[in-house]
Amino acid sequence: MSLTVGTNTWLSLADAETYMVLRLNADAVWSDTVTDATKEAALATAYFQLTNDDRFGFPDTAVQVMEDGQCEQALFLLQNQGDMDARMGLRAQGVKSSTVVGESYADTDGTLPVPVSPRVQNLLKDYGTQNSVMGSVNLLGAWNTDELS
Repeated sequence: MSLTVGTNTWLSLADAETYMVLRLNADAVWSDTVTDATKEAALATAYFQLTNDDRFGFPDTAVQVMEDGQCEQALFLLQNQGDMDARMGLRAQGVKSSTVVGESYADTDGTLPVPVSPRVQNLLKDYGTQNSVMGSVNLLGAWNTDELS
């Protein structure tokens, strides 16, 4: 698999490498011992997760914060994919909660959204949609426009 900007990524592997060098503790899962193929897979998976998540709405042209969010989601995947797969497997099987670990897997609307890093949620909060708890509020629409004239 190779990355193609605009098709399966917002940024090149070289750009992601630059980001990761400056990201504290990224080297724990993003290092010279990790193959380029694994890094590209993490970036592509992060891209597909973010662009197919109806909690976000992105413009056609990527901006820096979107690229940063993709890098952060790729890190999140490399750090947590095993645990996420296990939990998603439980949720897909209909498990609602586990008293052993004290976790609840049931969403209020019954959907199974892909986990997105809290850091990514914060970075991409301006791209949240109405389907998102990260959505924005139009405060101007709540004002009486007669008072503004």
